[in-house]
Amino acid sequence: MDKDKNMEFVVKNYRHGAFDTCKAWASLGIFGFRKPSVMKIAGIVALLIAVTATAAIVLRNNVFTGNETESAGSPSVSEETVIATVAPVDFDNTPLTEVIEKVNAVYGVHITNLPANAGEYRLTLHYEGSADNLVATINELLGIELEIEE
Repeated sequence: MDKDKNMEFVVKNYRHGAFDTCKAWASLGIFGFRKPSVMKIAGIVALLIAVTATAAIVLRNNVFTGNETESAGSPSVSEETVIATVAPVDFDNTPLTEVIEKVNAVYGVHITNLPANAGEYRLTLHYEGSADNLVATINELLGIELEIEE
């Protein structure tokens, strides 16, 4: 019986256009709202796809290939510097004094603050990265405080 009463209420009170979204927005004080057309939605989707594809291409060309764009005012980095920055080095039970000589030669840096007993330290390591990170790794492994002189 409740269903019949509900149906009767709806039939008596139904008005055409009562659930029109444009009228609902207007009643809230938002005028000019119209349902977007299929063509507008398709245009927006196409624009978003184009922007996303362009961003992906720019990222691929600049970041993933190592050709990062220079920001204004930043010094340019030569190709030789980049190669030296990521040069691989290998040490097999090598005295610390020889390690420092090789790092200085390979990376073009000058390492200071060697401990007095540097010849007693030995290092076995394969490393590929920057001189700063290599020195930090050596310091952590051996418990010393080498520094790169600028």
